[in-house]
Amino acid sequence: MKNSGIKAHMEKLRHPMKNHVNCWGGQNDEQRSVVLLIWQDQFLTVDGKRYVEIQRSPEKQIEADDRVGRSDRERHIRLVKDEGYDCFLINQIAVDPKASPRSRHGFQDRSLFKAGQIIEIENGRRVIEVVGRLDVHEFLRDSNQVGS
Repeated sequence: MKNSGIKAHMEKLRHPMKNHVNCWGGQNDEQRSVVLLIWQDQFLTVDGKRYVEIQRSPEKQIEADDRVGRSDRERHIRLVKDEGYDCFLINQIAVDPKASPRSRHGFQDRSLFKAGQIIEIENGRRVIEVVGRLDVHEFLRDSNQVGS
């Protein structure tokens, strides 16, 4: 698990972030995919399936200070839900999970989660199903085949 270099890592994955300080993911329109940053402590089980939170409930968003990354996250969610983009997840560990905003202690740089369906749970909170895991090299190999 790495503790720095998320910008370079996202560029290596060909999913650059608009701003590595305030963004929560990146997209690649040619590959029709997004890579979202998620927090290790926000996994949960719903109806026997594994999910991770990708968007807090609207009232929690209002309580939080205005986040630059929120509009990016909403756009990425629309790309997955409405445009059929594939979604992958990078697991991060927070320095303090109770802090708001959080800071990153580290992130998983050797693998990504493959994500599936996005659902809303209590109070409009959005979660995405975790359907698999793949090695970064496998991800890069597969993404090189797009458009070939």
